[in-house]
Amino acid sequence: MLDREDGIDYAPNTNMKPAILSLLLFGYGESCGDEPLFMGTRRRLAATWDYGQSDNTGEYHLGATWAGQGHSMCNQPDQSPIDINTFTATKDSSVCSAQFDWTVDMSQQTFKVGNNGHSLYFKPVTETINSILAELEDADGTKYQTLSYSENTIATFPNYFKPEGSEHESFCLDSAHFHWGLGDDTGSEHTINGYQFPLELHFVHYSCAKASLGSTLENFQTELDVLDRTIKGEDTHQLGVVGIMFDVVAEDNPAFTSLFSALDKVRYPPMSDDPSVVVKDLDLSGLIPSDLSTRGYYAYEGSLTTPPCTNIVRWHVMNARQTIGVNQIEQFRALMIDSSNKTLAPNYRETMPAFNEVFACGDWEEVVDDEKENDETETLSTGWIVSIVALVLAAAFLLCFVIKSFKVQALEQEIKDIAQMNRSRVNSEKRQEDKEIDVAVNGVQTSKGTMEMGDMQKV
Repeated sequence: MLDREDGIDYAPNTNMKPAILSLLLFGYGESCGDEPLFMGTRRRLAATWDYGQSDNTGEYHLGATWAGQGHSMCNQPDQSPIDINTFTATKDSSVCSAQFDWTVDMSQQTFKVGNNGHSLYFKPVTETINSILAELEDADGTKYQTLSYSENTIATFPNYFKPEGSEHESFCLDSAHFHWGLGDDTGSEHTINGYQFPLELHFVHYSCAKASLGSTLENFQTELDVLDRTIKGEDTHQLGVVGIMFDVVAEDNPAFTSLFSALDKVRYPPMSDDPSVVVKDLDLSGLIPSDLSTRGYYAYEGSLTTPPCTNIVRWHVMNARQTIGVNQIEQFRALMIDSSNKTLAPNYRETMPAFNEVFACGDWEEVVDDEKENDETETLSTGWIVSIVALVLAAAFLLCFVIKSFKVQALEQEIKDIAQMNRSRVNSEKRQEDKEIDVAVNGVQTSKGTMEMGDMQKV
């Protein structure tokens, strides 16, 4: 059985030489959390790396220790995820398309679903009666072939950022998986202007020039492989991932109702001989926003966000978002990493420094995010309110100034009047005093004259 419980097919094709196939199955088994299956054994497939859940400390390293655990590519400079700064992202219509032309067969509703010890993943499958083509079998014995090869993929999109001369014209879908946190304030791997969403969905694609995801990864097993092909002038960014953010709302999303219809079968990673879990009513329109192709996206070149952290990814983080019910996000948080009841959450890598240029692709002048539009309206309303308040305060200040001026003038006039009255009173009193002095002087002179005349008469 070539399809393994990590949700990724590592076999380039069914005719791959046994030695190469063995290398892929065992060499990549560690990076994807599987254990090789040995005859006569039955064990729960356990993860060999995590986000810190196994430390039993209640703290999570979120990928910070991977490079020291043998995953050396996790220490390369151009790593993912990153914080996308929408204010500094390059906006150049000559570089990337305003439309994201993602062709998806929305009629496909049959998917294999699984818990690989790192995430919840799903991969498109179709029933087959051909035992040669059959890659998995469900509990009812129905056989399925995966639709994850370039010849039968259900989704493709153009390689918008391919360099001149690159043979990698488009990307083909392999599978999809989720990242979430312990609460609604964490979960997404990429952040937008520092904001972290509660859930992020990754649709993993590979170059359609390759047969499968496995045949693509076969060429990039170490950082030296990447460096060697880069030096030779090869376009090494042969994986394309579409990232979609989710908001938590009250109403359930039917797509998640379908995904969790077999919750008891995916709560833990499967036992080595467990049958595959297949759902037949997963409507992709519940996961892919209807306006995704027109709302724009952010693009940059980075890496896988899990070991081996291969830096060969062209990221496309969508501006359009989807929703998940408040009860449904709790179902994600109930998924376990193993039988020890340690939860898969948190299963997001911490953001890494942005190394390569980030492009803002879309008709940003015409397509405006609803929240941004509301923010602008609120800002405009706030501006008018502030202006009106300022005018009222200015008018009140002017009125107070005028009233104060009148009061000052009236006070000055009153002081002048009082001063004038005081001067008049003082002058009046002075005149009266002078008059009294004159009367007194005249009386003395009259008395003296009388006395002198009396003396003369005596003589």
